[in-house]
Amino acid sequence: MSPYVVFGLARTHYKYSEQGEFVNFENFDIYYDELEERSSFTGFFAGAGFDFAVVRMPFGRRLDAFGEFRYSRGEGRHRGDFADFGDLGVARGGALFGLRLRF
Repeated sequence: MSPYVVFGLARTHYKYSEQGEFVNFENFDIYYDELEERSSFTGFFAGAGFDFAVVRMPFGRRLDAFGEFRYSRGEGRHRGDFADFGDLGVARGGALFGLRLRF
């Protein structure tokens, strides 16, 4: 079994949208609208895991099983129709399990 750590830069692309009835706070009229924002920002990821050889083959090839946990985070600012919403933060964590063929 071989433990490992990973880290690096991550680019997050997102789409944020709202639709429905909104209030104009200057005259309190209610109106329907569909608003959308698409953007991206840079963040980081970090993780740790392990792998071990299930089958070793000739010429250094092998089939590994692995397990890994990764956490990523990024921050940016809303733009366009959502500029007054302030900062936007995205964070996520997840586990991966699978097979890897090395050749």
